[in-house]
Amino acid sequence: MPALTALTLLWFACLPAPSQGPSAAERLTLAPPTLNEVNEAQAVITVTLRLGSASDPTGKEGLSALLAAMITADANTRAATTGGQASHRITRELASFTVTGPGDAAAALAEALGAAIITPNFTQEGLERARTAAQRALTEPDPESLAAWGLMAWLYEAHPYRHPPEGRLGALSTLTLDDLRAQHGARVVRSGAFSGVSAPSAHQADAAARLHAALATLPPTVATPPTPKPVAKVEGVKGAVVVRPGDAAFALGHPLPALNAAERAALDHGLAAAEAELL
Repeated sequence: MPALTALTLLWFACLPAPSQGPSAAERLTLAPPTLNEVNEAQAVITVTLRLGSASDPTGKEGLSALLAAMITADANTRAATTGGQASHRITRELASFTVTGPGDAAAALAEALGAAIITPNFTQEGLERARTAAQRALTEPDPESLAAWGLMAWLYEAHPYRHPPEGRLGALSTLTLDDLRAQHGARVVRSGAFSGVSAPSAHQADAAARLHAALATLPPTVATPPTPKPVAKVEGVKGAVVVRPGDAAFALGHPLPALNAAERAALDHGLAAAEAELL
């Protein structure tokens, strides 16, 4: 997580009750890809799904992250023949997949991403690669990431938002191909899927049509987001604004998990450098 030069924590009295939102039928209507600003040299294909850590079953934190990593790996394999490269980003509610490559290969790149999302290549070897990468990232966190994880765990105790997008070490080691297939069937669905295409004008429409055709084969089921955690109204809420120089890292409001000596030293340095006064 990049270090910030300023951190503002605002505590609100309450959250509004969730609205009814669109009907199930409306949520199953797949919108065509958004045609973004045309780039005459490069194609950029994106798809976002309602696949995030909040949908991970308790005890299987990291399932969505591994699934997203395996979809991306498959998209990379499929797009490599046309010079494309895939990446993804996962949050608590969404996973976004992007493939970039030569502009004249836009249609092929769209097909590659669509195929990887619809029918990813689930192999034990691929799972182990994704698992190893995820475990390595979790064993080498920076102090600021630790602080963020601790804060979110405290804020969303007993709620799916508590699940970190990166997963949890103890859970990652237990996940299987059957778990991935089940999560794919439950969360890689038409509801909440949207996409975008940026490509040379001569190839943009074809790429968009192929991507839309692929996504139209997603199961016509609704992936319902978790209900926001209710927060009781509190009188006299105050905020704290903390300004810190450089890359100092620190946390507020909740104790961190156990840190090693180097991490503790970095945290102590950050707290000392902050020179903050809590209001």
